[in-house]
Amino acid sequence: MARVLGDLPGAEAAILQTCHRWECFGYAPGADLPPTLRERLLQACKGGESLAEQFRIRFGPAAVEHLMRVTAGLESPLIGEHEIAAQVKECFREARREGRVGPMLDLVFRNALAAGKKVRQQTAIASGNLSYPGLVWQIIRAHAESPPGRALLIGTGNLARGIAEILAVNRIQPHFIAGRNPERAAELARHFDGGWSPPSELPRCLEDFQVVIGVSGAGRILISGAQLAGLSGPRLLIELSSPPVIAPPSLEYPGLAYYGLNDLKQLAARNMERRQSELPRAELIIAAAVSETVLALYQREQELDIAERSRQIIEAGQLSLETLLRRVEDERLQQELERAWAQQLRKLVYLSIANAKNEALRPAVPLQNHFFPVVVSLKAKPVLIVGGGKVATRKIQRLLEANAVITVVAPKLAPELGPLAAAQRIQWRAECFRPEHLAGAALVIAATDDPDVNRRIVGEARRRNLWVSSAADAADSDFIFPAIIRRGDLLVAISTSGKNPAIARKLRLELESLFGPELEDLNLERDAPKP
Repeated sequence: MARVLGDLPGAEAAILQTCHRWECFGYAPGADLPPTLRERLLQACKGGESLAEQFRIRFGPAAVEHLMRVTAGLESPLIGEHEIAAQVKECFREARREGRVGPMLDLVFRNALAAGKKVRQQTAIASGNLSYPGLVWQIIRAHAESPPGRALLIGTGNLARGIAEILAVNRIQPHFIAGRNPERAAELARHFDGGWSPPSELPRCLEDFQVVIGVSGAGRILISGAQLAGLSGPRLLIELSSPPVIAPPSLEYPGLAYYGLNDLKQLAARNMERRQSELPRAELIIAAAVSETVLALYQREQELDIAERSRQIIEAGQLSLETLLRRVEDERLQQELERAWAQQLRKLVYLSIANAKNEALRPAVPLQNHFFPVVVSLKAKPVLIVGGGKVATRKIQRLLEANAVITVVAPKLAPELGPLAAAQRIQWRAECFRPEHLAGAALVIAATDDPDVNRRIVGEARRRNLWVSSAADAADSDFIFPAIIRRGDLLVAISTSGKNPAIARKLRLELESLFGPELEDLNLERDAPKP
């Protein structure tokens, strides 16, 4: 990709390698891509025409959408695969390290990683495991209030190693039973800081371990029903061997739980079904992210054009000034000319940038916006906030300025909110949300870190005809919080309709210099003299 686009000025390129594909992402500013791009890329790839049937090219928004879907795990053989995000991040990091990423691919990759993270956080697309090691850990978690300190693995193959890895990550020490390969068992024990034993010690090990996992290729029963019947205390048995090495319990032994291969396959099928049910919500998040990214790319192209235009104006102005100064011999007059010329040049550059920005910020199509600006009084109005974290803290600080009566429902509070509750400036109910909490509220704000809970709050509030705002989803809100500038009775509000709060904050910072502290005492009464 770098070679093919190398002759185009300002070209950017990045290469993504996953378990299933190679992908090239490139950008060439202000240039038509050569009509032979497909052929040239095929020639640059090993395999040439043998790759033609698997070769795909996407342009513009379609390419942006594809990268975002890949990053979110929607294009993986296992829907919601979370490892792909790390591979995309490594691709981005490597391309930046080699200097092949410029401002455009930087924007696309950052937004793709953010969109993938949002999909994983706000949907269950990556919940529930599909691999055998992941399913084993899911079963262990479901059967223990706290994870056990150790687990017994009967076998030393690749699957045993994969299970040991996920156990070690969760601070469970593996102990291996090895028959044919004691050397590998010893190596695995050293690697995972665990232990190993020969099959002859298996009966003793059964008494010492509450979790036993069969992953052996022995091809025969190593743990009989009689041995299981003689065990005391609870046991979790997970069988992944085929043929099995743990005899399936024929009787209901007290405290004994047994999972065979079919159980794990059914669990994986249920997990996959749940992931697939989350696809529509994931697609909506990706669609919104693609729209925002394409618009941001357009604006960034305009900004790059603005920078180039400014540079050209400055260069032309400098040449004109040098020509003028050669005609003036008086040194003092030369200095005055330089100062006056610099001032005029700054104005010229400013006007050029302002005009270009106005063009860049003008949308190509009308934007859908269902928000109507209005200023309301919240004095003594009851406001319910569900959530006690950083987002809730920011909302509460704003609402206190408006003299609202605030009730916070959250099991825990952020450190900043503790003193406010102690001083009774807010009422804190240390509980999880229940619909009864909505009684008497004038406004409701869902600000938890659980998207499902936020959606439930919004639904319950709307059923009661209450105004509700979801801190994580402006599109699902009846009202949003704008960035504001307050100078006495003067109030300036700035909003992007919830689409990009960072831009609203930036505009607020830029506008604050226009509304100085001298306006604090400005008399805005109708009969007051005009300022």
